Amino acid sequence: MLYLYDETHLLIADEWFIDHVRNARPSALKCRTARANSYKKLITKDTKKILVFSEQGELGIIRELRATYPDILITSGTYGFAVTGRDRYPRLKEFKPAAGSKEAAPVVILSTPYADAEFVAEVMLENGFPFAVEYLGRPYATWLKLHKGFQISRFYNTVENHFAAKGQLYYLAQTDVLESLFENSSFSLERFIAYLQKSGAKVILVERSSVMVQATMGQLLHQTAERSIWTKKPSKKVHIKADGPDFLKSWDQRETILRGVSILDKVEEASVDTMRVTLEEFADHQARHMKDIASFLSVDMSEEIVELAYASKFDMAPDIYPMAAQFQRELIDRLGLHVDCPA
Repeated sequence: MLYLYDETHLLIADEWFIDHVRNARPSALKCRTARANSYKKLITKDTKKILVFSEQGELGIIRELRATYPDILITSGTYGFAVTGRDRYPRLKEFKPAAGSKEAAPVVILSTPYADAEFVAEVMLENGFPFAVEYLGRPYATWLKLHKGFQISRFYNTVENHFAAKGQLYYLAQTDVLESLFENSSFSLERFIAYLQKSGAKVILVERSSVMVQATMGQLLHQTAERSIWTKKPSKKVHIKADGPDFLKSWDQRETILRGVSILDKVEEASVDTMRVTLEEFADHQARHMKDIASFLSVDMSEEIVELAYASKFDMAPDIYPMAAQFQRELIDRLGLHVDCPA
């Protein structure tokens, strides 16, 4: 979206970020750019919008800009621009001081990475539930390693005020991003569990029974902009390198998934209202699971339950399951393990 902005827009960011954006599409970036220590001279009477995306001091820069230029629309990259809805398009929204919490009762789909929890969210949407968006998306797992002083309460407050409806907020969270949040901010698993308890959250825990398939899908999809085949728009195909999975990267994904399962276990063991769903079981028995979810969330649902064909989306990435089988054969050959095979 940065490539749609013109000379009236100013991007204030770290030099490496500006270089990355400029080099990705050299002739397409038309907005002006500045580093955090040299932006003042680039603000003119023609400047209409400013986006600040900085590893350090982002909020301080924004506060100074708002005080000096009250008529310019100023956006935080971390707490505004990157907080997108279902369409995933970032927008230049005016940065405002944190508003009071709406105290929306959260419904959380908490998933291990690449378990296709997005399919569960899609089936729920088809049956009249709000769509659970992954607001703290995969890019944050990397950004949080760089951005100093991230405030999850400010981030959540932004999400709640923009997207909560009728006293409820549905969202998807994945354990790999949560791990990065725990490691790179003052937030912790214990504080996350305390938030779920205090807010009265309903938590649907999603995992796959076939961890090897999940690990290979994760390794392959990590090369793309997608979290799941089910996040891809119908008109597009998922472009994955055809030379097969990387064994070591798939093994790393497996370890990440198993750590995620441990997070699910700890949430389930705490005093949090949870139900657990296995993706394969859900895909095969959608009507039964949707009735269980409706009962769990105390929601009235139509007797005519809409089901979706889980495998239909794999037409856009037909090599994923064969590559998963290839990885499993290599795992057996290398380690002599007995592992499950993809369905």
